[in-house]
Amino acid sequence: MKKIILLLIVAVCFGNVYSQQNTFSKVLFDTLFNITETTSIPAFDEGYLIVGEYNKYEHINTETNRGLIIKVDTNGDLLWSKTIGDTLHDPLMRSFSFNSIDYTKDSCYIMCGSFYNNNSTNNEGVCIKIDIQGDTIWTTTLVTEHNLELNSISQTYDLGYIVVGTITSWDNFQEKLFVAKLSPNGIIEWSKIYSNTNTAIKGNRVIKNSDSGFMILGNSNDNYWDHNNCFLIKLSNNGNIIWANNYKFNNESGENFLMFNDFILLDNGVLLFASKATNPALIRVNSTGSILWEKTYGDGYGRHHNNRKAFYWDTRPKLSVLRSGDYVFTSGFPDDYVSHNYLIKTDTAGNPIFSSRLEIASVNVHETNNKELLIIGNGPIFGGKSYRKDRNPEIGFIQTDSLGIGEPFSECVYGEVVVHIGYDTINVEPITLTVEDAGDNKHTFFDVTSLNLLQRSGCVGRIGGVAENKIKKPLKVYPNPATGMVTFESLNDKTGRLLIFNTLGKNIINRKTENYKTTLDLSGYGAGVYYYQFIDEAGRSVGGKVVIR
Repeated sequence: MKKIILLLIVAVCFGNVYSQQNTFSKVLFDTLFNITETTSIPAFDEGYLIVGEYNKYEHINTETNRGLIIKVDTNGDLLWSKTIGDTLHDPLMRSFSFNSIDYTKDSCYIMCGSFYNNNSTNNEGVCIKIDIQGDTIWTTTLVTEHNLELNSISQTYDLGYIVVGTITSWDNFQEKLFVAKLSPNGIIEWSKIYSNTNTAIKGNRVIKNSDSGFMILGNSNDNYWDHNNCFLIKLSNNGNIIWANNYKFNNESGENFLMFNDFILLDNGVLLFASKATNPALIRVNSTGSILWEKTYGDGYGRHHNNRKAFYWDTRPKLSVLRSGDYVFTSGFPDDYVSHNYLIKTDTAGNPIFSSRLEIASVNVHETNNKELLIIGNGPIFGGKSYRKDRNPEIGFIQTDSLGIGEPFSECVYGEVVVHIGYDTINVEPITLTVEDAGDNKHTFFDVTSLNLLQRSGCVGRIGGVAENKIKKPLKVYPNPATGMVTFESLNDKTGRLLIFNTLGKNIINRKTENYKTTLDLSGYGAGVYYYQFIDEAGRSVGGKVVIR
């Protein structure tokens, strides 16, 4: 009897813990400058670290911008944020972005990225080690004869670092893979360029192997502007090639776009997270890169996830392994037909367990201590199709429960969708690479500045729309201007949710409408301009502004 009572108590406690899962949707933004996430990781002391860029896009790449690092707590609330960039002693830096962050064994973090140096007229790579408070321990700059972009960094078993990226020569538009081994203090021990005369090689991701070597993932193609092939390379600890494979996807429709976004090491092999045509895919390969199985995920209606946008902005969605051993990932960017992208969970064989539609250009999915799923990504969504980097970027957080369900009445999670599995042929063939030594250290002074960001509840913004997701008739708002009482009337006779934002972007009213006409008193918020967004039950939206005198 005592055992039965104990089991009942455990069951009740477990049920209470599960039922108390925390779900929320929040947005970080700045009123003057734009913030963009490129990747994020869980912090040592709980919460999350986010890296990316901080800039002013009056016109892309013409304004000063800085590297960005943000620390949030487990609820997505801002703890601190910093920017890193120009000092008075250095030339103007443009296009500064951190592209990767990893842990170090002494409970610190290592970051890498790139910036454009106006004096050298080249992109230069940067690696920075910070402590848990975000304070800089050391910095180093890596330079080559041509443009260098660093995309991934990881600590090695000897406490040094391995970093990969891409060298681009604008003279002939040739791209080459760059790999460097750094000492614990960031000094180059060796650095090499890997190239193929007929193929562009772009290095995206590096992971250390258990045998002290490295695995490198990237994109390759004969056509510089359309990286529709991929490569996977295994290197020894001194940079010698053990094997190198090229992967190409062809289907009956003639679509041959294949892009590797991320990968994880498994026992006797690698799991690749890819984009095939306009669909996310998992590809399992063995220890020599031969394909064991692959599965592609679509919704069955031809309205799939267009991950090509991730290539253009270099914010590829990442793959995560849950404590259960299952996998979770997102399609990354809203597709060309609907304004959602998908959160997908699969078992270890790649079979779907559930999927949810998200209103965000997602990058990372993290599992919390209570098994919720935190999605971090970018906005706004433009035209119901894609994230636009030149339209006031902001960083969004969506935390679902363990089943991918968002907070009640959430506009950011649209519920489950059926995912269909497809299978295609991927051709694998060895790729021949030429290896040469290249790369030097350079010391550059960087300024570190604290940053105060604003936060609101709700989803990332949306600019414009498409026919499927935009309410065709406008919302009637009267009187406008008003002294306080304002009526919002849906000319479609639709119910839904009405959101009001102030000029700082803070969501001050979030109300579910019970009929097609709602009257609100805005006098208590003061005179000024306010923005509204009405979202009907089908997920379609319309917005505008109202003036309070």
